[in-house]
Amino acid sequence: MTSSKDYVLIGKIKGAHGTKGALLVQSFTAKTPDIQNYKPLFLEGALDVSTSLKVIRLKEKGLLVASIPTVTDRTQAEAMKGKSLYTLRESFPALLEDTFYYADLEGAQVYTQDDQHLGHVTHLANFGAGDILEVELKDPVHHKKIFIPFSKEMVLSVESATHKVVVDAELFALFNSHDKDTPDEPGH
Repeated sequence: MTSSKDYVLIGKIKGAHGTKGALLVQSFTAKTPDIQNYKPLFLEGALDVSTSLKVIRLKEKGLLVASIPTVTDRTQAEAMKGKSLYTLRESFPALLEDTFYYADLEGAQVYTQDDQHLGHVTHLANFGAGDILEVELKDPVHHKKIFIPFSKEMVLSVESATHKVVVDAELFALFNSHDKDTPDEPGH
């Protein structure tokens, strides 16, 4: 039996494109068009039925125009807007040492090397200068989020079995302190 943790998010349908059922898709794969190579492919809300995706052409900013066999007109394509695309974890290649899939890091608990719980990873991004972890701090009042680099200096270890990221306490404090002297409201 397949559980939800066996599925990995690899794309999202952003909308319809044209009148014949083409879809505008955002790919989360390392190379945008590679999304069509992942098989089986599953749509959000129908994880028990596999489908396929064919790239028609690339667009800007990680987007592509693609087709799914069961979507044949614009009305059907518009109904797919916002749906996520998944594949099975087992279809991914084995990882090299010290490499991780984004999906394995999201939701991981963040601790310092002296086991102080800081919060959890809510998102990962790469804006061109390296991978960034978005961490929601363990603060029930403010729900503050900060960004930290996913670097060897900051992230000391990733413990996949326990879903735990261990960070350098001093570096983390530097990233968390940047707004302590900033007023909460403009003009104060």
